[in-house]
Amino acid sequence: MNIRHVYVTQQGTRLGKTGERLVVKLPDDSTEDYSLVHLRSILISVRGVSVSTDLMVQCAQRDISLEVLDFDTTAAARLTGKRLRKPGLLRAQVGLSAADSLNTARALISEQVVRRRSLLRYLRRSAVDPSTIERSCERMSRRLDQVRSAHSIAQLMGLEGSCARAYWRGIATTVDTGVFETRIGRGAKDTSNAMLNYGYAVLRSRILGMVERVGLEPTIGFLHSDREGRVSLVLDLMEPWRVIVEDAAFSLLRRHAGRFESQRQATRMTADAVVARLEAEPDGEASTV
Repeated sequence: MNIRHVYVTQQGTRLGKTGERLVVKLPDDSTEDYSLVHLRSILISVRGVSVSTDLMVQCAQRDISLEVLDFDTTAAARLTGKRLRKPGLLRAQVGLSAADSLNTARALISEQVVRRRSLLRYLRRSAVDPSTIERSCERMSRRLDQVRSAHSIAQLMGLEGSCARAYWRGIATTVDTGVFETRIGRGAKDTSNAMLNYGYAVLRSRILGMVERVGLEPTIGFLHSDREGRVSLVLDLMEPWRVIVEDAAFSLLRRHAGRFESQRQATRMTADAVVARLEAEPDGEASTV
């Protein structure tokens, strides 16, 4: 198997290299190794992981992204190789008219709403409260027409927020009472939101790698505003694909009735589930250690 993405979730893991191989030594002293030739990214989501300087140099030389997340599953540090921007692509990206940018943003949010609504409709038959899901879908359908004709980014973001609130109300009824109360992003302490946040981090890392490999500038987006340290284009492109994370996380929450041995186990299982859904994508296989 040609592993292209490695996700590190266990404290005390040590990463190094031997020859052409990434060597992962786990806390129980077992080891795993992967070919550096095929590797594209390493994502570390826990403290207490050591990385050898030899491996860092190899990652930089081979254009393998090495990303470290903090406890809120936001990027804390990132090592990349010398990436060459493609001037033609960059000029096209920067030179888009306001109308083109708005059309792109509309398309991204429209697709997000359509996919989330489809998931809710699929889950309606097994929901605790199907009527809530029906109302959520109806509200999203009404807002979808407005999304497609939004005249500004501000209006679009407001409509997206309205759709999201309806969506989370609906999807909460697909799990036992108390398992998921409300959507919390950065700083969430509950297990369900931690699972979602970690899954989004895996998705973000994958899309960031794709954006950089094709030569686009990840900080220049259409929907999310430019801000220091924000990869706006990546956040934009994530919108239609967030449903992959949500489906994976809520499937696990239903299967385990919201109970896990630990939050770390829950987030690792989410990573595995998200990876499984992404394996069909062109950039290949992944492994969680």
